Amino acid sequence: MLNVKTLALSALVAVAFIGAEGCIINNNDGDGGEGEGEGEGEGEDVVLLGQDEACNLTRTDEICDPAQNLVCVQQGLNPNAGVCRPTCGAFDAQGAATKDPAITCPTGTTCQAIVPADLTLNGAAVVCAPQGEKNTACRAFLDEEACVEGDCIPLAISFDDAGALDTIDALGCRVSCDADGDGSECTGEEACIQGGRFGFQFDFDAEVDAQGNPVTCTEALCEAGNADCECGADFDCIKFGEDAPACFKLLGTCATPVQPITVPNVTAETQFITDQNQICNQVDAARLCDPSFYGDVENPGTSECITGFLQNDNDGFCLAICSTPSVDDNQNNAIDGEEGGDSFDCPTGFECTKDLGRALLLAAAVEDPNGPFGVKACDASTCTAGQPCAQCGAGDTECVAFESREGPVELCLAPFGNCTEVVAGEGEGEGEGEGEGEGEGEGEGEGEGEGEGEGEGEGE
Repeated sequence: MLNVKTLALSALVAVAFIGAEGCIINNNDGDGGEGEGEGEGEGEDVVLLGQDEACNLTRTDEICDPAQNLVCVQQGLNPNAGVCRPTCGAFDAQGAATKDPAITCPTGTTCQAIVPADLTLNGAAVVCAPQGEKNTACRAFLDEEACVEGDCIPLAISFDDAGALDTIDALGCRVSCDADGDGSECTGEEACIQGGRFGFQFDFDAEVDAQGNPVTCTEALCEAGNADCECGADFDCIKFGEDAPACFKLLGTCATPVQPITVPNVTAETQFITDQNQICNQVDAARLCDPSFYGDVENPGTSECITGFLQNDNDGFCLAICSTPSVDDNQNNAIDGEEGGDSFDCPTGFECTKDLGRALLLAAAVEDPNGPFGVKACDASTCTAGQPCAQCGAGDTECVAFESREGPVELCLAPFGNCTEVVAGEGEGEGEGEGEGEGEGEGEGEGEGEGEGEGEGEGE
């Protein structure tokens, strides 16, 4: 099974102090109050904004009206764009949000602790804000009042170069569920699904002791399956950022299951998405890739939502991953450390191929700051197409030729494998010439080619 990547989430649970009164604005440039305008020593006029009006966290000439107890909080992913909201509490010195019970929020809003996407304090506050409906956007991470139904959880996150959590790119109201349960928490056509390897869409429960404190654990013991692992059944030992490892249970999300694309013999021109039901979306909707595709195979991979190819950047297609490549990242002609890949089983009737990975460049790259697009270049004429190339180092990296926006390029890429349908008779010409005869398809396909020409000329 794929392991859940350790996430650096300490920034989500440890927020530095911010006062409830918001920013202090000084309209004068000097100690003597001498302004730069036309008046004598007078500062610039300040426009006071009302509740729900758009604001900018960096401007001092337009501010949310402090007389109405309003502050500017970030709205969306733009770090400077915000909206004026009434305050209803503050963060304390330890970073915990405190809500003032004496304050009643306006109708249609609840008191929520909002932290900006980049996890800084610029625009963070405890304010009265509208709640999100199920499967829509929200702004207050894991705040119990952020959603009409469900929890406000991360839907997409980004990491910095060191692998630490950098930004929360999207939050949404999702109904959590026990991924090992019967799915009774979900309704209609929904199923309980955990976020994939490349997507982050799950909630979690922390294991606590009798005093309500988190149960800490020893990673080495738990990873080895040692009976002395401190975590209880169904809990995993996970390290979040700089905090000590603790026991967590990863939960699933109630979502519409989407089946993976399994079209064989894919090319860059293949129209492999023919139905809107084949589109997954982890951000704008709860349409997640169906992990039940793998059935009860012994070593299943994971079905991932691959985005960036469709008109809506958050739309994608599901890919049933069956192999991750080995890549000689340090170019020492050996696969060592964490450079090794993995192989997983496909269900009956499917095989692991790399056609789609090659056609759409779904691949790991050998980095080279001096190469095209920061990737190591190679000479495809000296390499066998679809096979590892020595120019690219050890492992599974091939020399892949394709047309880029800057013209033809040849780069060292290692495609991912995905489960594709086995077509009856396809590839039977690879062995001892078993492609003979006139049966349709028995000599066709792009196998090793040793049966070509012995049928009706259908081989390529």
